Amino acid sequence: PTIPAGALLFGRATVVASVIDSVTLYGYRVITTQIAITTSMTTASSAIWHFVHSGSLLVSAGQTMTLGSVPTMDGPPRQIFYGSGVVRVGNQQPSSPHWWGAQGDGATDDTAAFNAATQSTVSWVAGLKRAIVCESGLDYFLAGTVYVRAGQVLTSAGTGPCTIKGDLASPTVNVLAGAGFIGGSVVSDAGSTGTPVTVKNLFFSQGSVSAGCLKAQFVGFIFSDLFLSNCGTGMEIEAGDGVISNIVFDLGLTHLYIHDSQNVVFNNIISYNPNYAIIIGSNVYDIQ
Repeated sequence: PTIPAGALLFGRATVVASVIDSVTLYGYRVITTQIAITTSMTTASSAIWHFVHSGSLLVSAGQTMTLGSVPTMDGPPRQIFYGSGVVRVGNQQPSSPHWWGAQGDGATDDTAAFNAATQSTVSWVAGLKRAIVCESGLDYFLAGTVYVRAGQVLTSAGTGPCTIKGDLASPTVNVLAGAGFIGGSVVSDAGSTGTPVTVKNLFFSQGSVSAGCLKAQFVGFIFSDLFLSNCGTGMEIEAGDGVISNIVFDLGLTHLYIHDSQNVVFNNIISYNPNYAIIIGSNVYDIQ
């Protein structure tokens, strides 16, 4: 495939597919302007992509750009992927929602950016396994649901958590673990046996009365080192084969709602000032 004329590598060379993996600057592919990707392509795992200035990729609808290594950039993470096509970071490498436009300012809706990072609309494959890493200390506002796929880890960079802030007016759960949203429906990550979804080291703040801040709906999950405050339902469990540990709930209506679940282990759960600390519904078995 070719990349349109006018795209610049190192700010001076016209880029075509034949050189995109062969022209380097000390081993880096340095992208200084926006490159349009009009045909699906995969780059070598040895290619280190470094984005500077306005460097970015614009991926056309229906096309997939697979980078063989984690992109780098000067300064904090920023948007480098545009367009309605799919960008994949190969070799199960960590991804930042900022690469797809997340702001982390507590006001801009970052739902679409997170779902682009998790590839929420594609059928599950083992290549989706990766960490989705938000920035410590930032507040990410979600007006919709983020779908974290089996084998993925949603967490924060550094030593401190970031904050996931829901929309009080939205009837949707903030984060749904173990599923995608494919063809307009929630679809479990079938075929992902033995690859649990993990959510850890986050602060959930503010969720609607009618939905939870965090929900596990399918088999295989690990929730750990979380603080959930002022959620309608802090955590809803409708799943099996899970571990929930080191959780602090504060305020909110119901801290933990578990139903239609089995084989779930709890450890070190703290609940402050709820209307209901825990509600256990029907079809719940083997809870420890």
